[in-house]
Amino acid sequence: TSLISPFHILIPKKQESPARAIFYRSQQPEVLRNLSFLFLFVKAFASFLPELLLLTRKQEYVGDYAEQTKLMRLYPYMLTLALIMVLAIGIYWLLLSRAYLRAVRTEGKFFDALRTLAGEELIKQKEKRELCAAHILAFTLFAIATLFSLNFMPIFCFALFLMVGACWMRTPKTLHRSARIFGALAILTSLLQALFLEIFEYDYGYDRLLTSVEAKSAYIPCVAVAFINTAMLLALLITVYKSLHHAIYGTLGLSPDSERYSRTEKKYHKELNRFNLIFLLFGSLSVICRGIYIYLRGQVIFIPSSATAVGTISHQWEFWPLVLVGIAIPYIIFSFYYMGILKEEIKYSLDEL
Repeated sequence: TSLISPFHILIPKKQESPARAIFYRSQQPEVLRNLSFLFLFVKAFASFLPELLLLTRKQEYVGDYAEQTKLMRLYPYMLTLALIMVLAIGIYWLLLSRAYLRAVRTEGKFFDALRTLAGEELIKQKEKRELCAAHILAFTLFAIATLFSLNFMPIFCFALFLMVGACWMRTPKTLHRSARIFGALAILTSLLQALFLEIFEYDYGYDRLLTSVEAKSAYIPCVAVAFINTAMLLALLITVYKSLHHAIYGTLGLSPDSERYSRTEKKYHKELNRFNLIFLLFGSLSVICRGIYIYLRGQVIFIPSSATAVGTISHQWEFWPLVLVGIAIPYIIFSFYYMGILKEEIKYSLDEL
């Protein structure tokens, strides 16, 4: 705390105007530290204070409940006193803490002191390591997310890992906001889809789709939620694609037109953009096919191919789960390969900065 210069509890709207607030005065960081210790002590003492009344019970009054608990009538008053003590100090501690954080964030005092002690070179190296670690973590999460593109894996985990990975990347606020919004909606609709399918299977079962009009009507919400989920996942994948594009051509400075690279290296960096596009196409194809699978389950029962066709769609659609696996496996292999390349590129590029 000694690295921070004095701060003010309140800041006037105009710096040149005089302060009129009662609490507006300069405070040293040590005041907040000492007040924090005092608040912890008062909080602990106030939690124990009402229970002190239990120690006033005397053993000679065994059997006489009225005498034994005579002082317990003061319990509500002691509890109120403890609450007032904690609130009185806690509110003032909260005001100091908010002012302290405002001074650190808006005035940059902590980073100025840190640069004075550590030096600019050490700060830059720390920022480079943090940038590298953040992107490597994001790429790892993207690779893990593709594992959940398989048909028998929960699809909400696919959206969760993509959303968290996109938020870890150093991209503009618009991409961060888009990743959070589309990721949250994709997770929510994925869970709703699983819930609707579970309710339908419990209430009707897929066998009744062949004979019951009511069952077919009840399956319509499942298909609607699946299509909404597909749309949200596609929007999330596009956000991830733009985040990766920004990392390649913005954050790391891997533009193919950069003079830092030879002709061979420029060609290699153009391939990264093509890999990024393939990542988007693979993911989109997997998501779309999964949504179609939910629709087809309401049209045909997936039974062995030797059986006759059921419903309005040929029995060839019975092998649609194999199509999903056939798309997911190359998607997983390619994603691990592509993310591994990006990890090496980040390490190589940051070493040159």
